[in-house]
Amino acid sequence: AFTLDKTSGNGNATVTVSFSANQSDAARTANITVSTSADVPTKSYTIVLTQAAPGSGSGGTVVFDLTAQGYANSEEVSSLTIDGVTLAFNKGSNSNTPKFYNTGNAVRVYGGGFLTITSEDNSIANVEFTFGSGDGTNELSADSGSLSGNTWTGDASSVKFNVGGTIGHRRFAKLVVTLQ
Repeated sequence: AFTLDKTSGNGNATVTVSFSANQSDAARTANITVSTSADVPTKSYTIVLTQAAPGSGSGGTVVFDLTAQGYANSEEVSSLTIDGVTLAFNKGSNSNTPKFYNTGNAVRVYGGGFLTITSEDNSIANVEFTFGSGDGTNELSADSGSLSGNTWTGDASSVKFNVGGTIGHRRFAKLVVTLQ
């Protein structure tokens, strides 16, 4: 079960989510919906939190669904950590910072920018990318392992994915990271 330290309010606020220890054999998921009565195009966002199963620190899969994080349109996105795995978005040599856009429903990383995936405890064995609609054609390359189509394979605690070119972008909607 999980608890929220706030269940309603107005204006900006931080909400803390607490989970009891997971004693089951599987990961647990909590869907938290944040809604507004303001006159804005998107009235609610669902944030998906996943608590790993006990012992999942040795291997397992971490899913980053960037479309379900509750980002506002054109919100700058710098990093996201789930179960000891961190996505870090960087503008690199481009003047545009990575941002989430409703058009394409994804985080855009522009040519010259990069995404680094780091695991605190385990080696990264595989990364499956799902790109948002209208994804650009910029080449995506990795600093280690092998990248073929939408799948990276290798053995690293950290992998840097570079978005080629100086214009254009890639739209990252979902990443599934498999650990050894």
